[in-house]
Amino acid sequence: MLINRFLRGPVWLLGTLQPLSLPFGLESPPVADDVRACAQAMLQKAKSLGKCALIVVVSPLMPLPDHDARAVIQAEVQKLDPYVICGATVISDPGLAGSAKRAVVSTMQLITRPRHREKIVGTSMDAGRFVASELLRVDPSSPTTTAIAAMVDRATKSAWGGT
Repeated sequence: MLINRFLRGPVWLLGTLQPLSLPFGLESPPVADDVRACAQAMLQKAKSLGKCALIVVVSPLMPLPDHDARAVIQAEVQKLDPYVICGATVISDPGLAGSAKRAVVSTMQLITRPRHREKIVGTSMDAGRFVASELLRVDPSSPTTTAIAAMVDRATKSAWGGT
């Protein structure tokens, strides 16, 4: 499987492989305008796919979003929600930094209340397992756990230059 990288911003990279959409948080702090641009690109791609699974991969080097960026994320997720089958957020940071990021993402999910199922995970394999099981509910020919995890790993390596 090849990832189709189709749009890059200063702090994000968005790629797709039907039925998946993969935004990657790069290393710079996420700011509202960049988050909005990424979300709008995701919405456009999701609309073109009809329905998609969303796997968000957050760089261990990316700091937490500020208040303005979080507000944009919450607003844009509501627009994207009708086009999303399920979502997984991969936060692989160990220790306190990872706990803080997971707490922020979890709180944002609670506030946003997406209609699709969401899960915060620590590895691409966990994301693959969750997304594959959700996709199987709507399409028996969906990618396998291993295929999704491998795709996320390859795309992450490409997005982060081997990190």
